[in-house]
Amino acid sequence: MGNFAAQLFQLAGADVMGAEIVDFRLQRAKQCGIRRTVNSRKWDDLKKTVMDRTDGKGAQIVIEAIGFSPVIAQAVQLTRSFGEVILLGTPRGKAMMDVTPVFQTIHLKHITVKGAFEWLWSVTEEPFYYPCRHTKLNNMKQTFSLLKSGALVTEPLLTPHLST
Repeated sequence: MGNFAAQLFQLAGADVMGAEIVDFRLQRAKQCGIRRTVNSRKWDDLKKTVMDRTDGKGAQIVIEAIGFSPVIAQAVQLTRSFGEVILLGTPRGKAMMDVTPVFQTIHLKHITVKGAFEWLWSVTEEPFYYPCRHTKLNNMKQTFSLLKSGALVTEPLLTPHLST
C-alpha cells in the first residue's frame, strides 16, 4: 500500500521520498518509478535525510503505511508545522510508549492527522452524505485508468503465484 501511495502522490506532482527498512522493497520502489528512497532502519539517518531535503522544516505530508504505533510517532516528528500525517496503515498492536510528546508536537505544530479507512466512504455519490469528496466507485475508476495507462506500475510488485 505504501508503494501505491508513493506512486499516486508522485503522479500528482509531489516530491516523494519512500522510506523502508527492507532493501528488497526499496529496490521495488525504484523499479516502480519512485525517484527518491531511503533506508529508514536507522531513525537518525531518516530524520537527517528528511530535514536536509526540506531545509529543516519537515515534510508537508507524511504517510504511515504499516500501522505500527512507534512509526506513527516518528511520522509526526518528520512533519512540518501545519503539515499532515496520513494513517494508511491501521494500528493493531499495543504500544508501550509515552504519547504525550506526540500529542504535544501535533498540538504545537498544528499537524493534521487523517485516517484513510476507505470502507467508510460511500460507494456512489449520495446527495445527503457529508462529506462526499471520494467515493469507492470514483476511486476505482481512477485507479483502473492509471493501471490501463501504465502510470501506476505494478509489474515489479508481483510475487510468484502458487498453483491451486
